[in-house]
Amino acid sequence: PSLTMGSDSYGECASTNMEVFADSMDVDTYQQEAGLSTCGSQYESATGFAFAHPPPQDQQNNAKGSCDASSCSTSSFVSAIQDGDANMEPQQFPATPTKMPASSEPTNGFLTPQPEYYDTCNHKLYPPHPHTPWPNITTQLKVLDLRGSQRLTDRGLLQLGDLNALEVAKLDNCHSIQGRGLLVLSNSSHLHTLSLANCRRITDEAIVNISHLFSITALTLDGCRCLTDRSLAAISDLCQLQKLDLSQCDLITNSGLNFLRDLQYLEELSLGWCRNVSDDGIKILASQPMRCESLKILRIARCQISDEGIESLGKLTNLRELNLNGCSNVSSAALGNTLQRLPKLEVLDASYCPGILAKFRIFGFLNCVTLASAIPTCRTLRTF
Repeated sequence: PSLTMGSDSYGECASTNMEVFADSMDVDTYQQEAGLSTCGSQYESATGFAFAHPPPQDQQNNAKGSCDASSCSTSSFVSAIQDGDANMEPQQFPATPTKMPASSEPTNGFLTPQPEYYDTCNHKLYPPHPHTPWPNITTQLKVLDLRGSQRLTDRGLLQLGDLNALEVAKLDNCHSIQGRGLLVLSNSSHLHTLSLANCRRITDEAIVNISHLFSITALTLDGCRCLTDRSLAAISDLCQLQKLDLSQCDLITNSGLNFLRDLQYLEELSLGWCRNVSDDGIKILASQPMRCESLKILRIARCQISDEGIESLGKLTNLRELNLNGCSNVSSAALGNTLQRLPKLEVLDASYCPGILAKFRIFGFLNCVTLASAIPTCRTLRTF
């Protein structure tokens, strides 16, 4: 039996499988060797089917000269039609063309990507079939906790893809993160808590990369020793920020605290072990607008604070908690005068402050309280 197919059937069956035989197409070689013109003949749609041998010689002779136009044929037929091949047994063509297996569609509804293919008849390159990409599970993630992932790098963070629904991100002790990796949070418009504690290699670039996330209300940068005043300038854009931890950020200076002026909702501020923050920085902080009403917790342990700076804290009338651990230059008299102007104070840590006398009485501060000396054994006052 011979194989004959019109042009309509060619477009239906052969187009989707053209790429399988595109590499073996050699129209000129086949016509020269076989002397055939195949347009409108049984060879017209050969590229779409799994042929191994041509039709008998008598059918080839009938097909010669039937059409002057060139058509699609495969160079694999050249060796099959040459005379003298005694080792090849004749093989009959099927009456019905055999199509190449079509790509199966997964049961989950997502199409598998199709390769592009080349139509040698029309000399056109067709694009792959459209398909729907697989969903990314991170798009629905709300809490990301990677604390202690010391080998996690910026490149690894960027592999997470879109984190559009993220609300909490904890990256504490990820020592290999520097800054560029936080670009993965660029579209996290619902993020309200970000913790980068002890990320020792974090740079100002990281803070700049998240400074547009106005939804952030709590930011922890404890132990990020590479941050400078440039980071504070970027943080000033986080207008909804309520909690800011800058403990052990040694490169932050007094002038950098000026950038916190626009954080009107700031309730908790930690500046412990910031050794470049002194009395001038406390004065700047206490004189900022809305600071006396909003700030409730202030931690300035081990800062270079003296009596001058302590007296400035008297403006923060809404203060509930004050940590002066290790402020060795603070005297008992200056502290007593300041505490009398802080009627809402509930927690005071004055441990390791040798300038404070062993006992003195403060009238008007929660009725009458005896404040013990902050000697090295223990001295933390908690009154509720």
